[in-house]
Amino acid sequence: MTIYTVSQISVAIKKTLEGSFSTLQISGEISNLRLQSSGHYYYTLKDDQSQISCALFRGDALRIKSQLKDGDQIIATGNLSVFTPKGNYQLIVKEIQHKGLGDLLAQLEALKRKYAEKGYFDQSRKKKLPRFAKTIGVITSSTGAVIQDIIHTLGRRHSGFKLVLIPCKVQGEGSSQEIACALDFMNKHKLCDIIIVGRGGGSLEDLWCFNEEKVVEAIYRSQIPVISAVGHETDFTLADFVADVRAPTPTAAAEMALIDIQEFMEQVRALFKTISQLFHKKIASDKKLLLQIQKRPELCSASMLLQNYYFSMENIQSKLELLFSSHFEQIKSRFQAKKGLLYNLKPDNQVKEKRLRLKNLIHQLSAKGQIILDTLDHKNHLVAHSLKQRWPQYIKDRNSSFYRIQELLKMLHPENVLSKGYAIMESPDGQNLYTSILDLEQNHCLRLKLKDGSCLVNVINKSSANENTYGK
Repeated sequence: MTIYTVSQISVAIKKTLEGSFSTLQISGEISNLRLQSSGHYYYTLKDDQSQISCALFRGDALRIKSQLKDGDQIIATGNLSVFTPKGNYQLIVKEIQHKGLGDLLAQLEALKRKYAEKGYFDQSRKKKLPRFAKTIGVITSSTGAVIQDIIHTLGRRHSGFKLVLIPCKVQGEGSSQEIACALDFMNKHKLCDIIIVGRGGGSLEDLWCFNEEKVVEAIYRSQIPVISAVGHETDFTLADFVADVRAPTPTAAAEMALIDIQEFMEQVRALFKTISQLFHKKIASDKKLLLQIQKRPELCSASMLLQNYYFSMENIQSKLELLFSSHFEQIKSRFQAKKGLLYNLKPDNQVKEKRLRLKNLIHQLSAKGQIILDTLDHKNHLVAHSLKQRWPQYIKDRNSSFYRIQELLKMLHPENVLSKGYAIMESPDGQNLYTSILDLEQNHCLRLKLKDGSCLVNVINKSSANENTYGK
């Protein structure tokens, strides 16, 4: 039998364990959690029967967002390691996932898809923050560090603000209802210009109330712009997506909500300085231009300045006088011509001649009218006499034609044909008329219309026109 030293057996165990278990996932409860000054965590992972020592080094611990505490149910991912000097083995943890976190993440993704499809996250519906807000509304815990950070930041930026705080729970049962009611209350009474909704950092479970539908719906229907300041910069909730603005921290939210009066005054002073410089530059430029204009020769004497205008006015006056004289002569000549024509026309003679012509026309029209009336009377008399002689014969001829047509219609009437032994074959409802054997089918029901009534028959057989087969 081989005899091993303690070191040899410890090394052998180390090689066997570490070689057989490269990466493990172990579920259990955290106990005896210790945080070292170096940033490393040491704790025990246990279940109801066994336990194993675990180490979470600082570099890996920084990647874990949720805060660890005794009693947490987790799934630890890591490698087995054997500490040979003491013969102990432990789990070197690389990642930690809280039990139930996967279900929460799946639920969060489902809610995110739901509200994204409804348009709650659309940028087009988000409201702009007022640049000069006077009253800031805050919805958070009254005892946490968040409200103190917000008050300190607002006071540092501008002393002339008002703050309205509605304290509420920001974690645990009933917190989402309190946050939603606070949002509705601020909107109903129009208490502020901007609302900051926030809390400090925490795990997904700690921040879950900001993912619940009550809070999302309340932020969506808010008429006052909402800034979401939930958790740290790396934390995201549905409140961040639906809010009008998302702030990485509560301090950043306060900076967004209220303008920095010192920075604003610096901007105003810089703008005033720029405007003043431009104004003085413009005055100097205009003054220089004015001096140049004043030195021009035509501006040195008023008579020289107006001389060209005098010449233009004299020119215009001469042209107007010539034009007026020519136009006056044309009007005078036309007037004399019209005057001579009017004198030669002698209106009295013209009126007398027109009256005589009118009298003759009236006489002629009267004579022709009488002739036309006499002719019409004679023609009317002849027509009336002719109609009186021809009318009885016309009536008689029409009556004879009517009787002939009436007799012919009686001969052609279907009932007269039926009285000779013929029958009309139609469908039972009388809508279709059958005239050919090709229209009939075996066992077809028909209606036979005779001279004194009708009956229903069935087709037993059908044949060509040369065979004697009848239906009954």
